[in-house]
Amino acid sequence: MRSHGIWRRPSLPLNTPMVQTVRDRMTPEQLTANDAENQHEIPLGENYGDPDKDAVRS
Repeated sequence: MRSHGIWRRPSLPLNTPMVQTVRDRMTPEQLTANDAENQHEIPLGENYGDPDKDAVRS
């Protein structure tokens, strides 16, 4: 992403309604696999962030 000439990358994927819809459709096995993958892929907290608490508004 770019804002004010500064490049930035999100370090914490947010649990948006779209992400939650996809997770709601997963089987228990798929959820377990997704959670295990997140432990390696998400550097902060190993889980999706809360958009209201973790997103910076500009």
